[in-house]
Amino acid sequence: MAAPAGSGDSTSSRTAPAEGPDTTAVTTVEGQSAATEPAPVVTTTEPATPPTTTPDTVKPSGSFRLNTGALWIGQKVVFSQNANEYGDDVDADTSITRKISWGDGTTTTLAAGATGYTKQYTRAGRFNVTETLTDRSGNSFTTAAKTVGVTVPGKYSLSRYTVYQGVPFYVKLNSIPAGTTKIKLNWGDGWVDDLSGKNQTLRGSILYRKNTSSKISGKVTLKVQLFNKYGATSWINVGTTNVLKDGWKPKVTVTKPKNANRISSWKTVKGTVSDKGSGVRFVGVTVVRITTSGKYYCLTPKKKWKRYTTEAQLLKHCANGKNVAKVSKGKWSLKVPAGVTKGKIVVLPWVYDYANNYKDTYREAKLTRK
Repeated sequence: MAAPAGSGDSTSSRTAPAEGPDTTAVTTVEGQSAATEPAPVVTTTEPATPPTTTPDTVKPSGSFRLNTGALWIGQKVVFSQNANEYGDDVDADTSITRKISWGDGTTTTLAAGATGYTKQYTRAGRFNVTETLTDRSGNSFTTAAKTVGVTVPGKYSLSRYTVYQGVPFYVKLNSIPAGTTKIKLNWGDGWVDDLSGKNQTLRGSILYRKNTSSKISGKVTLKVQLFNKYGATSWINVGTTNVLKDGWKPKVTVTKPKNANRISSWKTVKGTVSDKGSGVRFVGVTVVRITTSGKYYCLTPKKKWKRYTTEAQLLKHCANGKNVAKVSKGKWSLKVPAGVTKGKIVVLPWVYDYANNYKDTYREAKLTRK
């Protein structure tokens, strides 16, 4: 049962205030309050000492090889250099610049890793070959020079320096060096002869350009090329000849015998021949006899009479340059063997000059007496 109100034994209940944050204020300027901040900490760092670098002052080094010190004009020297023949104490081989001076005013910079180079000399002389090696620091080294002597081999001449078209002349090749394996001779008309590697004299002429019917006139230069174990020279001038144009045809006649109707008058057929330009090169004579019965015979080169019935047979057996006349001092002659009978004789001489100009004529006679 509850105690009555106003009883002396009563219990009083109170609630304590809750604990809260510290709200103690800090007085600042002009009485304002602010929270207290910690003082900043200052840290001092000593500057780092840069590493010490030793400058590269050492030059690269190197050497090279040449396959020969003696060449003919136009031949090639071979420069060789392996990786173990050059280097630098700091830089890799591929970082080294290698520049070759050939001694003739030209230079070559080798590609990285290259082990060789081929150089052609196009003029005679003595040439000092060097190589300059440069590293990335600019240090340079130049090798000792190696000398290459370049000469023009042989001595050459022409027998004639002015000729008519087709007229023969001689080419002389002298002082050909030992070791020459082959010679090429360029005649200047498109024809090139392959010759043995020795002194020699050759006969030739200039008329048509190779494989054409076009005749050559004017100045023509002949050249040679020599070969040995180092290869071929450039073309070397032998000489220049002036080829004169020949526009004249030769002249040819048949001399009429005193008694032209007599068989005995034709034992030797004769005539004259001349040429204004290049000169007479060849006189051929076709001789035909015709019997009274109408049979045709021609004179063969073997001085035999051959019967024929067609022009093709005539050309095959007796023409086409097979009967060559003897020529001396502007006169030609050809002996005719026995066998000529009554009937008719036809003598047809034909002539070429050296420029290949052609002329022919003929004479025929009726034979009625021995």
